Amino acid sequence: MRALTRNRSWLTLLFALLAGFGSAASAQTFAPCCGSEIKAFESQDAKFPPPPGAVEVVGSSTIRRWSSVRNELAPLDVIVRGFGGSTADDLDYYLDRIVLKYTPRAVAIYEGDNDISNGQSVVYVAGKLQQLVARIRTQLPATRVYIIAVKPSPSKWSFWPSMQQLNESMRDYCASTLECRFIDVATALLDGNGQLIPEYYVADMTHLSPAGYAVWTGVLGPALMAGEAASIVLPKLQQADAGLAATRGSTSSSDGFVDVTGSGVGTQDLLLDGFRYGYRQLTGNGQITVRLTDQVATGTSPLAGVMIREWLTPESRYAFVYSTPGTEAGFMYRGAVSKAPVVKAVQQPSVGSPRWLRLVRKSNVVTGYLSADGITWQQSGTFTFTSLTQKVFIGVAVTSAADGVMASAKFDNVWLYGTTALPAAPAVDIYPPYRPKSLVATALAADRVNLSWQWGGDKGGTGVGGYRVFRHGVMIGVTRSRSYVDTGLAASTSYTYTVSAYDKASPTNSGLPSSPVVAVTTAP
Repeated sequence: MRALTRNRSWLTLLFALLAGFGSAASAQTFAPCCGSEIKAFESQDAKFPPPPGAVEVVGSSTIRRWSSVRNELAPLDVIVRGFGGSTADDLDYYLDRIVLKYTPRAVAIYEGDNDISNGQSVVYVAGKLQQLVARIRTQLPATRVYIIAVKPSPSKWSFWPSMQQLNESMRDYCASTLECRFIDVATALLDGNGQLIPEYYVADMTHLSPAGYAVWTGVLGPALMAGEAASIVLPKLQQADAGLAATRGSTSSSDGFVDVTGSGVGTQDLLLDGFRYGYRQLTGNGQITVRLTDQVATGTSPLAGVMIREWLTPESRYAFVYSTPGTEAGFMYRGAVSKAPVVKAVQQPSVGSPRWLRLVRKSNVVTGYLSADGITWQQSGTFTFTSLTQKVFIGVAVTSAADGVMASAKFDNVWLYGTTALPAAPAVDIYPPYRPKSLVATALAADRVNLSWQWGGDKGGTGVGGYRVFRHGVMIGVTRSRSYVDTGLAASTSYTYTVSAYDKASPTNSGLPSSPVVAVTTAP
């Protein structure tokens, strides 16, 4: 028995020596890659230290080439550390220098692609990734770790079975230990038969194309955003009751949510609109993405969604991706001042579930998108404006479409891309403008009348925003100028007109109508 114990001790010692020799040999033969890139990171850190508590995305060239990562994960603070053809061994070697020293809130790791194609076994790579998770969690217990699945690619297709095994191994590990979260970006890059989709790759057949990264981002982005939702700092929004909204609403932000309550005449009025708006000013191209988590059904036609508009005044040109408390959602726009909105409704299958809404501006083109999960998007509509102003307002909008009745909605995952600023609060103005003066109606022909008038002044100080034109007491148009041509009239017919002004306050104050004038169209 004693001899057996001695033999076991010798065997244990032998194995330890062999293991030590193997480790030493590995240390001697392992040559980490990308030293110049690591030094470049450190030089950059010295000039511009990354913010503590950020989300770090680290890994091989697939991460380095993900150029849109900061925009895709906004408003999270993101540190990107993608370096060359790195492996899990390389990341382990540099972990102190490019991960641990940042004390990130979360780390998303992409390694294993080069490891497997370089001949490392699945067992070895999985063990190394688990070791990385353990190192991070031991030294930074509050830091969450995400393992990004190894992606397939045409140039490494022969290794795909082993890569799949690695993905399954890490999926099981993260599920069993709860020390990490696994994000499957691989499946989305394959078709229904499990085959590669060539357009997802660039010419080297290894790295992702823009289309491939769009798919990749569609899975990875929402997963990271959902996991880090508690860390999201919502963009500060200015708030106002835009257009015709006599009853003031409210906009508040807390715990990652934006709560909006609004009244107003709505956004589907023939010529005017009124609603509650939480917004920023966007210069040039940009977009807004939100998740609508809750919407209370009050009013006549309650709507909630994301909007881009030129002004806060009620006749402004705008585009609006909206949702109702029921199954309807869609895209709405007013393409020109004094024109009725155009509505393109889409029936959504998921009644009552959260909906994702997105509005994108590229030059004069504004396009709306809808999604049930924030991953797969469908276009809800698009419109090309004529000379859309460089600076526009962009934000979340809520209306009950019944002034005096309040509707409410709750948003989270509010992401704003582009150059935005918090504009000054709208001026407080409770006084309506004075009535226009010297209204003149002149028959130009058998079917049209020209109207002109003089400015009446504005008591409140915000200035006149525009004028409403009425025929027989019914509004027929809106204009910013002090003239209007009424067309489509009958010959030899008498028409009575009035004009009223509204100001630039938020909400808008409406003035009294002018004295009426009569015009008679000419004979045919």
